[in-house]
Amino acid sequence: DRLPAALAELDRLWFTVLNERRQAASRLAVTLGRAWVAPSTHTFDDLLTSDFEFVDGRTLGMGSLDRAGFEAALRGREADGATGVPVPSRVEFVSDDVMVFRANNLGHAQESGVDWDEIACNVLVFEGDRIARLEMFDEDRWDDAIARAIEVARPPRRLENWATRQAEPAGPPRTGAASAASRSVDRSI
Repeated sequence: DRLPAALAELDRLWFTVLNERRQAASRLAVTLGRAWVAPSTHTFDDLLTSDFEFVDGRTLGMGSLDRAGFEAALRGREADGATGVPVPSRVEFVSDDVMVFRANNLGHAQESGVDWDEIACNVLVFEGDRIARLEMFDEDRWDDAIARAIEVARPPRRLENWATRQAEPAGPPRTGAASAASRSVDRSI
């Protein structure tokens, strides 16, 4: 009976640290946090792209998983009685479709009775209205997470060859004396 109030407080925390103009991405991050806690109560079709990738680069992380592996890992944790919730402490958007956030993952494993409180830095990459990628870093690697987010936010590199250079103007056209001097230099090289 206290769960709805706790979830409402979690939402308040998330939306307090998130930028309002990025509400769609913020809602996806909150939904992913809830799916992390209770995957059986969520459908991943509305949350993750079909080619979703998970990369857990933490020292004691899970490694790299595709979407099916990620869903299976979350469902396996839930089946083992492990529950937890990511509580945000810092959020930055590198672009409209790449978010970096630090979260305290608070949890409990029923079988062993172990409680945990770990901090992870996370990079979320959005594609339209779904999450395409989640990368996790150890808590002391915030700068690495930011650098990775900047890297994945960059536009794809263009092919650099003769044809692409011909399609781009090389600068203002040379006329008069500048053109003659340029041709003279070009011939001497």
